[in-house]
Amino acid sequence: MRADETGAGGNVSARIRQPVHGAGEPVCNYSGHDDGDKEAAGKEDVDQEGELEWGEVVQGFVLGSFNYGYATTQGVSWPAMHALIVQWIPPLERPRFIGIVYFVTAMSAWLTFMLCGFIISAWGWPAAFYVTGLLSIMWCFLWFTFMYNSPEEHPRISKAELEYIETAVQASGLSCSSAGQQKRVPWKQIFYSLPVWAIFLNGMGNSWGIGIYYSQLPTYMKNILGFSIKSNGMVSGLPFLTRYLGAITWSTLGDALTSRGYISVLTCRRVTSMIAMWGPAVMMVCLAYTGCQWQTVVIIMCAALFCNGAVSSSIIVNHTDIAPNFAGKLTTDLLVIIAPLMNMKNT
Repeated sequence: MRADETGAGGNVSARIRQPVHGAGEPVCNYSGHDDGDKEAAGKEDVDQEGELEWGEVVQGFVLGSFNYGYATTQGVSWPAMHALIVQWIPPLERPRFIGIVYFVTAMSAWLTFMLCGFIISAWGWPAAFYVTGLLSIMWCFLWFTFMYNSPEEHPRISKAELEYIETAVQASGLSCSSAGQQKRVPWKQIFYSLPVWAIFLNGMGNSWGIGIYYSQLPTYMKNILGFSIKSNGMVSGLPFLTRYLGAITWSTLGDALTSRGYISVLTCRRVTSMIAMWGPAVMMVCLAYTGCQWQTVVIIMCAALFCNGAVSSSIIVNHTDIAPNFAGKLTTDLLVIIAPLMNMKNT
């Protein structure tokens, strides 16, 4: 369910929109620029028109095909990380850990949108792929150097920290199998489990919604509101920064309430799930009535993704609540792959 969290689809969207002909004039004539800025932005877009004659249907298929490839390659990182956090993170600290660490990908989407906007403006759209690809390779070196499967395998962990993690996990009753041991996956029980289906369907809806934001937001900003390429990257990335701030806020609040016994873990998961799902849905309806008020559009989108950050304390951590030994196997991704296809306009 979590391929959307990487922001990779949004990064491709930010790059693919620039070199495609045929967008036409923006629906809104005013995007917050003065006359000089609008003239410069228009010249910038004309100068950087690319060579690819792609309509909206083709664009939708390209964005969808990216996610097909992603789901079969890098998408395995999310199940792997879920399997790791049940080894490393005490249960009541997992939502906050997910909010701070997992959701830094939302902040990376914000940075990448801005970075790609400046790169495309200065050196053309191919440079965006080279720069972000190089940064990804550099990150891989850091991961392979510093990451270990379990606390017991880490050569620099202190005895006090190791004891704290093991004690917290064992006391919670959510401990995983010991290193080297394998448990048989109870596929039948998983298939007939209502909580599993609830998490799965909730995650599909979240992937669908966030996939729309990632794949369509740059198009909306450019073709409807009329932002230039550079400004588009800056404004399109802002909602994802607020999503990261929302993830930290909701996960910290949820951890505080559950650890102090004010609410149960189940209540926390249900409430934050409602905030994460219904908040953006309501904001999307409001968005349809904003017209060309670009400031209002940005505020609504930021508020929507701030609410969606509450998934850090609900469906993303739920796998480790109900089945810590099989959290990785319960983490999948479906609708984010077809969201760009279903949201394209027939031409």
